[in-house]
Amino acid sequence: MDFYRQHFLEAQRLAGQVIQMKKNQYLSSVPADSIRLDATAYVPSIRKWYHLKGFRMQTDEEQTMRTLRQSAAEWLRSARSRGGAAAFVLSGEEGELNIFYGNGGSTELSGMFGAMLPECEGCLGRWEGAAFAYNGILLGSADAEHIADMAAASEITDYYVSCVVIPAADEEIQEKLAENETILSYLNDYKSFQRVYGTGSRRVEEVPIPEVVRAISLLKEENEYLLRNMGQGFVRSAVRFGAPEASSYRRLESLLLACLHQDQEVQQGFEPVRSFGIRGEHRGWQDCLAVPRVEFEGGAVYPLSWQAVTNVANFCVPPLNSCKGFYVRNYHVNEASVQVFPLTKPVTERGAAVGKIKTADWDAVIPHSALLAHSFASGASNTGKTTTIKRLLKELYEQDISFTVIEAAKKEYIGLLPLIPELKIYTPGTDGQRLFINPLQPEDGVLIENHVDAVARAVIASNGGEHPIPEAFTGLLKQTYEKAGWQYGTMAYHDRERPFPTFADALANIPEYIAKHGRYGPEVRKNLEGALTIRAEHMDSGALGQLFSSPFGLTARELLETPAVIELADFSDSSTEFLMNILMFKFHSYLSRLPSCGVLKRVIVVEEAHNVFRRTLMEENGRALNNNYFERMLAEIRSSGTGLILSDQRPGIMSDAVMANTAVKIVHSMDDAADRSLVGEAINLSEFQTDKIRELAKGECIIGIRGNYGVQHAAITALPDERISNAACHICTRRFRCQKEAVERLIQEMEPEQVRFHLSKVRTDLYNVRLLSENISSMLRDLHVTASDTTKLCFLGAVLVRCGDISFQDSRTIVSSYAGYLAGQR
Repeated sequence: MDFYRQHFLEAQRLAGQVIQMKKNQYLSSVPADSIRLDATAYVPSIRKWYHLKGFRMQTDEEQTMRTLRQSAAEWLRSARSRGGAAAFVLSGEEGELNIFYGNGGSTELSGMFGAMLPECEGCLGRWEGAAFAYNGILLGSADAEHIADMAAASEITDYYVSCVVIPAADEEIQEKLAENETILSYLNDYKSFQRVYGTGSRRVEEVPIPEVVRAISLLKEENEYLLRNMGQGFVRSAVRFGAPEASSYRRLESLLLACLHQDQEVQQGFEPVRSFGIRGEHRGWQDCLAVPRVEFEGGAVYPLSWQAVTNVANFCVPPLNSCKGFYVRNYHVNEASVQVFPLTKPVTERGAAVGKIKTADWDAVIPHSALLAHSFASGASNTGKTTTIKRLLKELYEQDISFTVIEAAKKEYIGLLPLIPELKIYTPGTDGQRLFINPLQPEDGVLIENHVDAVARAVIASNGGEHPIPEAFTGLLKQTYEKAGWQYGTMAYHDRERPFPTFADALANIPEYIAKHGRYGPEVRKNLEGALTIRAEHMDSGALGQLFSSPFGLTARELLETPAVIELADFSDSSTEFLMNILMFKFHSYLSRLPSCGVLKRVIVVEEAHNVFRRTLMEENGRALNNNYFERMLAEIRSSGTGLILSDQRPGIMSDAVMANTAVKIVHSMDDAADRSLVGEAINLSEFQTDKIRELAKGECIIGIRGNYGVQHAAITALPDERISNAACHICTRRFRCQKEAVERLIQEMEPEQVRFHLSKVRTDLYNVRLLSENISSMLRDLHVTASDTTKLCFLGAVLVRCGDISFQDSRTIVSSYAGYLAGQR
């Protein structure tokens, strides 16, 4: 009896040990914060690190995930076959995710990952570790999916998560199975004892011993799992993690526990997931991978968990979505994709920042090299397109890069004036510095006949005309130049003694030209003379006539070498188109003769660019010839260090050259499906992404850059307050010695009743410049101030602000008229 009792007791003791050790149940008695890192810890030997930085996603997301799991599994099997340790690390540094794979053998990791992941980006490197104040260890099943994605998407900026893997050889598994079978054989004999009931009729009952039954169940469960997964291979692992602050540490711990699978199927054969804090100092990567010894009543062990390679591989996969530091190329974004516009690598070369990336904390930058290859900005009205370009110009100006804006509609770029004091605003109207140009004045070095062809093309493109009108207009201009002393074959140059002709001269020469060259019947001659007269009169009358009245106007150099805005909103559509074409030709003529330069020195912004680059179905009309010319211009002017920024609401009406020859596409929200499709195809968006363009909020844009994968989804940074309270600022000659505050103080010194009295007089007849001048002089006399003309203009601007109900545009007109009146008095 004592013999059997001794065996039962021994079986119970052995069962207790099995229960305590299987699934690491001994950890249940270990306090959550009692584990300390010291010299007895196990530190895996990692000889090589591979820094994985990205890859290309395959068409099917599930296939991509399978490939990622397979890559991680092959890495683990390689380490296992060579008997060395391995480590997978997620390292968050200031919000940037870094992925490292390490092993203790000599396996070439770059080739291993590169062979399986399309367009794999990575390099041999070294993870330095992190000396964080809060560190922990997770034990149990490491089977998880998307843990890297969740870590990257979390608000935790600094952290590390490392999976330490110790290979288990097949022989070790066989030994474990044999050991389990031996224990099972012994415990099976003592899993129950017989209990006899009654005296007359004896009844025998088998009474199970709970500890032994539980131990047998655990042993069988483990053996079944080992046998079922024998072909996959096994390892022992632990997950280490840490963060600099207690709150970040707790959030990281919660995230890891939420990611780890804990269902019955996965857990079978292994212990549940447990988390422990680790005390002690951490210095470098060895301490961040170290597995501390854990002491308990039965002894001390390294708390590593048995796991199948495939389970650990699931934990060790990189992100499936782009994030800062890790970039996944996804050319097949659809409704199921997490990111509509996947994050792309930050631009590191020199460029101009226009805003912030929507899903990251760095600038949306357009490189100078891309701007030098020209840009196209599109978007519906009131989507922020002009604000984007103004922000870009402000950044370029601060980098000593000049700009010139041709503004065909509205008058919005004057808002840059408070930010760029040297900005010049040219206008053909009565509200600013007048733009004097002579379309018949070639730039220096241009052949007369080439300039004649350009002017004739511009006239026909803006006003129309079929054969023989274009030819006749070219002949008329040739005759006009000859009469002014400029022959074909001659290069133009500046000569005050020999001025260039104007359109007034061309108009006067029409009768003579028709008489000498109009070899048609009387009716055709009369019609041709009328057509030439109409076109020449249009250029010699009204606002255009004033603009073109001087033989010597502003040159391209004067307009391009200092920040300038040319406002054309006061003209008709045809006049605006002609002016824009002439200006662009003059710019090209000047730029093509500059020394070659591979650095961005200036940009030209063309608003409402369809006036110059408009799609046409006919191949021989004036507009088509213009398009051909400007296509060459796009290809040529970059050699002078000049980039074009073309802006228009409707991409669909632009010539094909705009999409083909611009390296940067800035896309704001637009409603028209055809327009969205056009720009979407140009920047390689999927159909789903293209549809999403319509949902962009005001101030958001998509930036596509040739040669760069993907697009930047940017929120444009608003400029400082652009409001110009004083309408005299845009014609002021003392912007760098601004008198506005002094003028404001003058008005404040007047009694309120006196101010109201003078305001009433000013408002009586705002556009009567003589009366307005008298009223301003009267106010200054009351203040006992003798003012210069510049101060008077500033003073009037401040007075108009006090009126309250006068628009800024009207104030510009009034101040400009007053400036002209003062100039006439001198």
